[in-house]
Amino acid sequence: MDHNAKNAGKFPAPTAPAFWKVRRGRGPYFPGGTLGQQISEWGSSYYRLPQQLKLAIFVLCLRSTAIMGGELVLPISANHPLRRLFSELVARELPTDHEVIAYVGNLLVDFVHVDHLYRIRNARGKRLEEVGEMLVESNPLLDARSFEREREVRKHIGDYTLFLTGMFPEYVATLPRRGFRLDSLIDYVRAGKESYRIVGAFDQFEYRLAAPLFRRLSEQFEYCVHGLNRVKRDLEALRQEQYRFWKKSLLDS
Repeated sequence: MDHNAKNAGKFPAPTAPAFWKVRRGRGPYFPGGTLGQQISEWGSSYYRLPQQLKLAIFVLCLRSTAIMGGELVLPISANHPLRRLFSELVARELPTDHEVIAYVGNLLVDFVHVDHLYRIRNARGKRLEEVGEMLVESNPLLDARSFEREREVRKHIGDYTLFLTGMFPEYVATLPRRGFRLDSLIDYVRAGKESYRIVGAFDQFEYRLAAPLFRRLSEQFEYCVHGLNRVKRDLEALRQEQYRFWKKSLLDS
């Protein structure tokens, strides 16, 4: 049994959070929507609000980062509540390594934007949405233009596979059954671990300081997947809590 199916069974997770969906037969996407109320620069005052009000603001923040026509409507600032939420959830579920916590939390924020999830394009400008295509693009003997390009694409493969196996394990588990697709033959966990290991091997000059982090990400890949499975569960619990709050408010009004 490959890592994809094994990890999906070992770390079951509920339905994807409302702001990440899965297309039929393809990967995650971010549905278009109406721009919600702008929530900007709440800062520390947000965390002194009552829990139910914070949940209401949380929902508005998700709407404020909706994708319209393929473009991010509002940027996610450094102290945006959504960034703080992801950081706190990841710290709760991956409590051992502060650099890994920061990296994975920022990864979740980064991939709220669909263009970041599918940022790798080939020489013809085609957006690469499958790991198999990205592996070809990263190979210096095939499509990679340089070793810097290899590192760039390998880093994205590590990020992409970590995100999908962590937040969409049920989707990844179906890949071997999807027939004539290159990714039906790819073990996402193995590809992610290998990619982070290769990035970590770039340990000279401007990459020297970042290399140890990527080596740890490779070594702890399954641990991070498990942590993201739990983050997904926590996000679903928050959504259910918000739903119960609104339902009670309507019934009591």
